[in-house]
Amino acid sequence: MLELGASVVYEDNAPTLVNYATTTHRLVGGDIWLSPVRMVEIMGHSSYNTETRTLAEHSYLINLTPLRSLVATVEFNEQRDRSYLSAWAMFSGAALNPSDKSRSLGGSVSYDVAKNVGLSADYKHYTRELGNADRYGVTGRLSFLNNAVRTGIGYHYLRAGSGFAIATNPSASYHELHAFALYDSAGIFAALDGIDYIFKDKVYNEKSAWEGTASLGYHITPALALSGDVSYGRNPQFTEETKGLVRLTYTTTFDRKGGKK
Repeated sequence: MLELGASVVYEDNAPTLVNYATTTHRLVGGDIWLSPVRMVEIMGHSSYNTETRTLAEHSYLINLTPLRSLVATVEFNEQRDRSYLSAWAMFSGAALNPSDKSRSLGGSVSYDVAKNVGLSADYKHYTRELGNADRYGVTGRLSFLNNAVRTGIGYHYLRAGSGFAIATNPSASYHELHAFALYDSAGIFAALDGIDYIFKDKVYNEKSAWEGTASLGYHITPALALSGDVSYGRNPQFTEETKGLVRLTYTTTFDRKGGKK
């Protein structure tokens, strides 16, 4: 029904940078998870910066499940730049106004139309010193072979003003198209993922940016997996961009129940 947690972050004696003084980064925070009834779940985290003597962040989420096939979520996030990003600002030399803060408020609804078909819609409003923005869209999901194969396609639109734009662009708004397919078995897992951003106004004389990624992996044991992926795309900064990654992943699992003697 209730879980509470506490956290502490302490960074000190950082190397001195030219023209920038050293600083310390100290955060104390708390977490909460609360489920007073089966259909309601509340979770969140807050932290306080003892150096700047201001709140650094709030992050809270409420899940409502009135039906087994229906989930509604409300989310709130807020960060005060200097307090939350103190360590980053120290090494980048960024001049952060102590009063600058960012905030987002939104929600989503997911509904399982059938056993293998799901639909979701989401909306989020962003507030920053640079201006405001809104992001909204829909996603459809399909699954096959007892959920071994999962696919989806989605569309989102970000409506933002010139304050978020790159260089002298009049707008930072864009359309986002996203499609994916996943396969997972006891031995092999694979994925294909593609995303395309279509800008409302050209960025560096380019109308869009896109990237496709292919992944393949093998479960050596249930907890140990070897995988790799290759991606290729085009964007305003690179005519062509190819990236590759090989990873070895070990998943540690914890059991809340006590062990037997």
